[in-house]
Amino acid sequence: MGMRALRDELLAGGISSTALVEGSSLDESWFDRPEVPASRAQRVTIMRNAWRLAKRSDTALRAGSRQRISASAHQRFRTVWLRHGQQ
Repeated sequence: MGMRALRDELLAGGISSTALVEGSSLDESWFDRPEVPASRAQRVTIMRNAWRLAKRSDTALRAGSRQRISASAHQRFRTVWLRHGQQ
């Protein structure tokens, strides 16, 4: 999922990428290195951090608009976001 777009959206809102990767054991440079895989647990940690740190309730939608993805992928991203309580 568009982790780089999520990072960019949160950066635009004043959230550091260091705070976003906290607890994931990933370095903030990970977002710019697509060849470095992240485990599902690491991605979930980043998503939870994003949910906790986001100042806007539409952060997931705004991040989705930053990338070119299919409608079904956008819906999956939104579903995960809503499942974690951000509305």
